[in-house]
Amino acid sequence: MKSKVRLLIASFFILLLFVCVYSFDKTAEGKWSKASNCLQVRLSCPRYRYNIGETIKIYIVFRNIGGTSQTIKMPSLYATVNMSCNNKDFADAIGAYPRGIEKLTLSPGQTSPSYFLNACRTDYEGAGVYEFSGGIGNDEVGWKFEPLKVTIGSYISFLFWWL
Repeated sequence: MKSKVRLLIASFFILLLFVCVYSFDKTAEGKWSKASNCLQVRLSCPRYRYNIGETIKIYIVFRNIGGTSQTIKMPSLYATVNMSCNNKDFADAIGAYPRGIEKLTLSPGQTSPSYFLNACRTDYEGAGVYEFSGGIGNDEVGWKFEPLKVTIGSYISFLFWWL
């Protein structure tokens, strides 16, 4: 009887450790793009893993790697976000632009907050690895997004959504 109780307690602590380690799903971030006019961009989304049926919100982040301040007029930017699931293209979000700000000025070395760019539903394509790529620009600057990947699955319990 004591061994069963010990096994139960050990199992509980292992599960608790697992929950502590994996419950804080980090933000998914693509790599920084090549610089254009001393600015770089990258795509991000709140998590690396989603359940089928959830909507993935895609954000853009800017970084000034130059020695002077840079200003970007957001509505002038025009983005295309290419979407694929398991290496099969399924959509292109054309005409997206960063929302929530008209103009962004970044000091040297400064990174912007995340700005909402687009969203992707997961209930049509189902489980798999979703990849987002594309680019953004205007007449003055342009960037090609480095791919951002997230995993979509069917998770049994709300307690294990981070798996």
